[in-house]
Amino acid sequence: MHIVSITLSGFRSFRNETISDLSKGMNVLVGPNGVGKSNIILGLEFLFTRKYSRLDSNQRVELICNLNSNGNHNNLEASVSVIIDNSDQSIPEQGQNFTFKRIISAKKDQYFLNDRLIKFHEMMNLMEIGGFSPNSSFIIPQNLIYEIGIASPNKLLDIIRNLSGANSFDKKKITEEINTKTNEIDSINNYLKSYSILNMENISIEKKRKSIDIEEQSFIQKNSINKQPNEEFGNYKKITDKITECIPKLLSVSKSTVNEKNNYIYNSVKTNFEKIFRKLINNQGRVEMRLLPSSQQLISTVDDCVGIEILANFSNSDKFTKMQSLSSGQKTIISAALVFALQQIDSTPFFVFDGIDANLDKTWRESLSKMIKQLSKEKQIILSTFHPELCEQADNLFGIFNTEGVMFNS
Repeated sequence: MHIVSITLSGFRSFRNETISDLSKGMNVLVGPNGVGKSNIILGLEFLFTRKYSRLDSNQRVELICNLNSNGNHNNLEASVSVIIDNSDQSIPEQGQNFTFKRIISAKKDQYFLNDRLIKFHEMMNLMEIGGFSPNSSFIIPQNLIYEIGIASPNKLLDIIRNLSGANSFDKKKITEEINTKTNEIDSINNYLKSYSILNMENISIEKKRKSIDIEEQSFIQKNSINKQPNEEFGNYKKITDKITECIPKLLSVSKSTVNEKNNYIYNSVKTNFEKIFRKLINNQGRVEMRLLPSSQQLISTVDDCVGIEILANFSNSDKFTKMQSLSSGQKTIISAALVFALQQIDSTPFFVFDGIDANLDKTWRESLSKMIKQLSKEKQIILSTFHPELCEQADNLFGIFNTEGVMFNS
């Protein structure tokens, strides 16, 4: 499964432009700074990721091309559509090709599968069937490479968890657990209804508990003269105990499963990261990734740490320097190695890079371009650059130009 074409209409700097005949391999968008290459990458983010799934009015104005609008944005629309080659039937029953499209205006926001109106989550469900992961590192904007390079240990941990999909896995596992416990709550509700104490249909568990406590206290006060055990009070007590037992279960999660998954992700990323870094710099240095504990305690799992620290050297010496203290080029090559390591645990069928080589010298750009070319044998690559090294490795090359404020490709 791969992208065949991208069409941007009224989106950012594009009035109506299609980039077609994208290769299954390495596709390079080339042009000088400021001509709109990043807007094409942004268009894919806009269509495929949750980052732009909910737009406020200011974001809509920023995304909609305002050329010739005379300041009136209400009647303007922006759309991004992508034709996907599905000849391998990665997504069953969708034919050889299908189209995803999103249209926005000042008041409208719609997604389409071919000509059929769908919801965002429906599109995501289909793409996940094809191996696409919306919570992973499939689109790497240029600012992300910069953010990785300057990130604090705590922020770096958060970035890695987000790009690897670990946070998404945690939420999914928690949701599954809560659904299970909700079923238990439903059975308790049926138990409660059998005593006709309250109308339990639309009351939260905490409210139910408080209501039962109030009724229990009221009952005790009304029967304070009669000190003998009362069968009805016993029923109230059974209900209260059962609710008390169930509330903690509602929030409990299978932490061992989550921890096991997170440790697997971290160890896989760490191993791949160290190998890829050495390959990128032609074995002229080393990099280390370390977990930072919250105190003096020993770290047994990645969930016990408060951050991740990266140290590197570029001379095969025993002296390591924290990433934050390195040059911009060194930070970029480390960040690129980390991104590639994260992508090796991802099944997404295509990857998108925006200016990933921006701060690298010629030698490192050549090394990076060879690695991306190798990756393109397994995944479709779409990337932007203004340097020749990546262009030389491209299967398809698209020139992006600016004419009278409107962007074109050729």
